[in-house]
Amino acid sequence: MLKAGSAVLGSVRVPVRWLMDIDNMSANRELSQACATDPLGGGVSLPLGFLNSFMSFEHVAPEKYQGPKVTLTHPAEDTWTPAELSIRFLDRIAAPTSLVMLEGCGHFPIEEPGLSRLASTMEDIACSHGWAP
Repeated sequence: MLKAGSAVLGSVRVPVRWLMDIDNMSANRELSQACATDPLGGGVSLPLGFLNSFMSFEHVAPEKYQGPKVTLTHPAEDTWTPAELSIRFLDRIAAPTSLVMLEGCGHFPIEEPGLSRLASTMEDIACSHGWAP
């Protein structure tokens, strides 16, 4: 329906908050509210043509991916995307993978100790590619 509609209504903009449960993006209610109303975040509107392009892009199947190692950092308390769903996808990737669970974090991982674990994981990945702090 999006594909058919975007041919005629491609420039019509829809609020991002119509597309997702933005009020629950974080375990922190104040952060969720700030993001939901941010004019550059959840308060933005997107053209239907962009959404069609984004949703119809054909990605490489995970079973055929042969690029660099994939590290999934997943918030342990994510109410938007259950960890099991992401892990099931990660397990399908043909290249090497690793999983880091971010304890105490919702979908937007700002809570501790998960935020520090995310930062240290990103630093470890950067160092493995030659970055020196």
